[in-house]
Amino acid sequence: MTERMSSRYSLYEGSSSLYSPNSLGRESFKYCPSSVASARSSRFSRADGCFQHVQMTAFAKLSRYFRRTKDQWARDDPAFLVMLSAALFLSSVLYAVSLWLSFTGFIKFFLWVVFVDCIGTGILFGSAIWFFCNYFLRRTSDQDVEWGYCFDVHLNAFFPVLIFLHVILPVVYPFARSITLLGCIVGNTLWFVAISYYIYITFLGYAALPFLKNVHFFLYPFTFFFISYVAILTLQWSISDAIIDFYRYRIGH
Repeated sequence: MTERMSSRYSLYEGSSSLYSPNSLGRESFKYCPSSVASARSSRFSRADGCFQHVQMTAFAKLSRYFRRTKDQWARDDPAFLVMLSAALFLSSVLYAVSLWLSFTGFIKFFLWVVFVDCIGTGILFGSAIWFFCNYFLRRTSDQDVEWGYCFDVHLNAFFPVLIFLHVILPVVYPFARSITLLGCIVGNTLWFVAISYYIYITFLGYAALPFLKNVHFFLYPFTFFFISYVAILTLQWSISDAIIDFYRYRIGH
């Protein structure tokens, strides 16, 4: 009886320490420099980057915890899925209002965002990265990357994309669109920042696995997307206009 209580206490202690200030705060925020003499506006500008790093650090700690207790890297708790589902619904409502969609149009748009933009791309990217990691990036053959872990990394990386493109963009873009050049700069910049966050958080997710090597490979697309961003701005082609027109075509609005 005493041994059972002791094992339960150690399990609770291990899980609760994942979110303790000592385990998250000091380790996570050392990558987000802010001094006492820094301006308050500078602190706010770093807040979003700090939050994303804390989110991915917590995910990495949870993954290591599941590895020790359940012999798996992928998590099986539905909490993040519930939060992401709520964010998808609320952001779809905001997008529908911005596009003046009917109720039927909103349902079509919401289903497209959930099953194509989120789950579909997750299955596609997760499967491709799962194959690449297991065949080219493993240090040893005794451990492999689980497909569920790859999908978890995608969901974590997809969350800031959702915030930038489905929350900030619908609010800001209608005002910036009145000026063609400004709308192009704002829309394309939001897309570039969202994709950059996706790449960086994906890198952090696989860097947390100790049996993978050369994970800096996941940072290479930065160069390609930056060059594409500059080229598209030079041509004054708006990605946001193209995507919005595509959504209107897909939902028949």
